[in-house]
Amino acid sequence: LLFLLAASKQFLLSNDIADIGLFEQFTWLIANGKINTISSLAGRAPLEDHFSLLLIPISTIYKIFPSTYTLLALQSAALGLLLGISCFIAYQKNAGTKRVIAIAIAIILSPSIFLVNLANFHPEVLTAPIMLIAILEANKKRKVPYYLSLIITLSAKKAQVLFGAGLSIYSLANGKKKRALNTFIISLLWWLVAAKASEA
Repeated sequence: LLFLLAASKQFLLSNDIADIGLFEQFTWLIANGKINTISSLAGRAPLEDHFSLLLIPISTIYKIFPSTYTLLALQSAALGLLLGISCFIAYQKNAGTKRVIAIAIAIILSPSIFLVNLANFHPEVLTAPIMLIAILEANKKRKVPYYLSLIITLSAKKAQVLFGAGLSIYSLANGKKKRALNTFIISLLWWLVAAKASEA
C-alpha cells in the first residue's frame, strides 16, 4: 500500500521535492562507478553529502533496476517492516493481544509514515526497522545482531550519530555499562570520520 501510493503520486504528479532527485543522482553515480564525481544538483560528490555509505548497497540494487520507483519501493518496504517488527517486539515484551493490535492500528494509521514516503526519499528512512532491532537487541547478550544493526543505522547518514548516542544512554539505563560505552565510542568515531568526509 505504501509503495502503491508513493508510485501513483510519482507517476501522476511527478515530484517537486529536490531530495528524491538528488539521491537518485547520487545513487546513479555510485551505480555507474562515479562515486567521486561531483553531482550537478548538489555540487558535491555522493558521499560528501552526509556521508551516507548506505547508498553503496542501494546503488547495487539500483544498477539492476534503474528507476525512481526502485528507491520508493525500498523505502516503502522498510517502512512496511515497522509494523511486523513492532508487533514482534510487543509480543516478546508480553504486551498482550489487545495492546499488540492497538500498536498495529496506531502504526497503520500514523500519517507520518505515509507522508515521509509519499513525496520524498531519504536513505536513513531505510534503517527505521533496523533501529528497532538495535533497540530490541540492546538488552540481550548477543553482540553481532546489536552491533551490526548499530553500524548499518549509522551508515545511513552522519546525523544518525544521535541515534547511537540515544542507544548508548538506553543501554546504560538498562545496566549494560560496557555496551553503552562501546556504543558511544563507535558513534563518536563514526561522527568524526563522517564529519571529515562530508560537507553537509
